[in-house]
Amino acid sequence: YDSELGTYASQMVNGVGASAYAGANGDVGSNDDVLLRSNEKTHGDAMAGPDVGDTITVTGNAQVDGIAGNIPAEKTFPPIEFPPGYTGWANPGGKPQNYNVGANTTDVMLPGNYYFSRWEVDSNAMLTVRGPATIVTDNLNFKSNTVINIDASGGPVEIIVAGPFTIDSNSAVNSSTQRPLDLSIKVEPKTNTGPGSIVRLDSNSALHATLYAPNAHVDINSNAQLYGAAIGKTVLIDSNAKVHYDELLGRVGATTPGPLAVAAWRDMSDGG
Repeated sequence: YDSELGTYASQMVNGVGASAYAGANGDVGSNDDVLLRSNEKTHGDAMAGPDVGDTITVTGNAQVDGIAGNIPAEKTFPPIEFPPGYTGWANPGGKPQNYNVGANTTDVMLPGNYYFSRWEVDSNAMLTVRGPATIVTDNLNFKSNTVINIDASGGPVEIIVAGPFTIDSNSAVNSSTQRPLDLSIKVEPKTNTGPGSIVRLDSNSALHATLYAPNAHVDINSNAQLYGAAIGKTVLIDSNAKVHYDELLGRVGATTPGPLAVAAWRDMSDGG
């Protein structure tokens, strides 16, 4: 779909009912293998790595609408650079470095630069983040039923996470325009194994953003939806989860470093 033309829902002109979708450029790709399992649909191309033995496996009634093939050469992704001196930033509005938005409350983050050793938004809370803003945090958890509003009317928001990043079930991270270009999320885990390497969107959650996590394992759970683009060391998309690629990102470039050509993604499952 194309966020410049409106919401994803307004562009669902293909298919019918629960199988309706927008465009057919939602490619998936990998420097290794691609596995598409039962009921998974890729409305676009599916490209495995360039090496002998790099394969696309389609099982059950999974489908690829476009080309199933191999990329000519491996894609490389630059490391995430942390801003110099970020641990010494004075947070706008006096926000503490151990920042928690309590359950059933609302809060606002003003434009500026933030560093959090811990950033947590409790269940049923609502947080508005006003851009332009750069936020560096050692870990990030939006708990169930939270709403995160990105107000990018003054400029975009960039979030850099140095540890685990989780959006719990039934939570939503939206921009006022619903444009993924408004929010860039970069995840660089401190270790490449264990919980510190996990990016997780739990069931029924929604995220409008570009997600760049070349050294992290990305898990998009059942019925979760990502609008924008995703790059991960591995990407697992569970049953009924959906990834909707925003074609605007390919035209104007995004705040996520590295190419956003979809065929460069390492994707272990569906990419709708």
